[in-house]
Amino acid sequence: MLCRARDLQKPVQPSSGYPLTFAVSRGCITELSGPAALDVLCRLLREVQQRSAQRSSAHGSARRGGASGAVRVVWIMTHQSLPFAPDLAANGVAVRDIAFVFTPHPVAAAQAAEQCLRSNGVDLVILDFAEPAAGLCATAGHTHPRERMREIDNAVLGRLLRLCRRSHAALLAITERSGDLAGSLVFTRLVAERRRSSSAAAATTAAGGRFVSSLKLVKTKTGRQNAAYREVLRGPYGML
Repeated sequence: MLCRARDLQKPVQPSSGYPLTFAVSRGCITELSGPAALDVLCRLLREVQQRSAQRSSAHGSARRGGASGAVRVVWIMTHQSLPFAPDLAANGVAVRDIAFVFTPHPVAAAQAAEQCLRSNGVDLVILDFAEPAAGLCATAGHTHPRERMREIDNAVLGRLLRLCRRSHAALLAITERSGDLAGSLVFTRLVAERRRSSSAAAATTAAGGRFVSSLKLVKTKTGRQNAAYREVLRGPYGML
């Protein structure tokens, strides 16, 4: 498959800011892995939903009788383990404004992502490969889902990338290990880690206590590679 260079080139973004924002992620493919992936993902979900709400308000959707929120996020999973909705809500995420899609294997997930991006109606598409459910290996011919992800080659990623560019959307893949989504067209690879805060005050905090979430840039085509970003968060019970 032939691609024009301008279709694959990512505009240079400032390297000093937080690496997982919609402004940085839109129009490209990002891979996020690590045990704290959901923690840092909530920040991106809030940003996308707030942006959608502001845009709907600016266009006067409320005056036309439209809903205050809109489904601008599609979460595509290769497993049937939904994220704990109260945790998402406690982190400011409007769960009802997320469309959850279940697919039998990673290749079908990529095909579903392509259809979503072609609609030009979404801002963020999440490909969740992180937690394969029991029984998927038998469905895929006794092949581990991570092995099936190798079928998502540069030809598939190239189509997804062009659609991200065209619709100004972001495509985020959540994987178990960094590099599971292989290919040179992955713009940024991030690893999210988490550890409990050692301060005595944080240990007595209600609603789950505090923890330090760190985000490391494993690969990026702009900015500082291997740079680390840390923030202190209050985690609900289901996330710890």
